[in-house]
Amino acid sequence: MTNTIVSAKDITLYDLESKFNLSLNQDSDFFPEWQKDSLTIATEERILLDLAKSAYLNLIKYSSMPENAVKLTVISPLLHLAGLLLSPFHLKTEASVTVTDPNDELTME
Repeated sequence: MTNTIVSAKDITLYDLESKFNLSLNQDSDFFPEWQKDSLTIATEERILLDLAKSAYLNLIKYSSMPENAVKLTVISPLLHLAGLLLSPFHLKTEASVTVTDPNDELTME
């Protein structure tokens, strides 16, 4: 029997679902503490939150979750919804970094 080692960064949720017959559980009794409505959320806000959730679930199912894709699909809508992109708040991004191994065999951006 040969054991193949695969890096976790190369595995998608779709791969795990297929190999281990997993499925998303949205039963409200699964984690009831997550289902309690502790805040009043407007219909428009609920729609945006549901869209962000759907986008995230679609993203993690078929990709290895690149950082920029998570920012676009989840973080950006949440920042808009919370009003954190408007004054008096100011967005600051981090500088990009590229790392290359000493043998120039691998570059990570």
